[in-house]
Amino acid sequence: EGYESAISCLKGGYDLLPNDEAIKAKIAEYSEYQPVALYDLEYFNSGSSKQFGDKKFYRVDNGVKLNDGTTYEKGICMGYYEWEEYKIDGAYKVFTGRLGMSFEDRSANRVKESIKVYGDDVLLYTSTSFLGGVEPEDFSIDITGIDKLKIERQSAENHITDLYMVNALLYK
Repeated sequence: EGYESAISCLKGGYDLLPNDEAIKAKIAEYSEYQPVALYDLEYFNSGSSKQFGDKKFYRVDNGVKLNDGTTYEKGICMGYYEWEEYKIDGAYKVFTGRLGMSFEDRSANRVKESIKVYGDDVLLYTSTSFLGGVEPEDFSIDITGIDKLKIERQSAENHITDLYMVNALLYK
């Protein structure tokens, strides 16, 4: 914890002493602790439990507005009956983020949607069942030692709602 403050302080020192290799090395060391956005990772494997008409996971980089009215710069829209798996090779300890329905679908009450997160095929987290009136949900999952992280969207039936994952970060 506090790596961001340490980096900022060290960069100030490096500006004053630009040839100091010890400061440069510490900046590099603390930079390793910065989180990695799931949005920026390539998935290792993906799939669907349905054959036709599936809506896939896709990246949204022009703003995501969740049902509580909060807008995020980027996010991942998760299609129904879909999953993505990421090869993380035990490099991270914590996976955090926020899940929610789209603003446009905020009153949809017909279908319960949920997200499950697996680590090496073991269920680590199940979200709230989302439908109209359910607030976005923050999550924090211990993924220490996990090699493959799988995110799966489940729906009770075909749906018209969009679920989004925003601020999804992996921490070392």
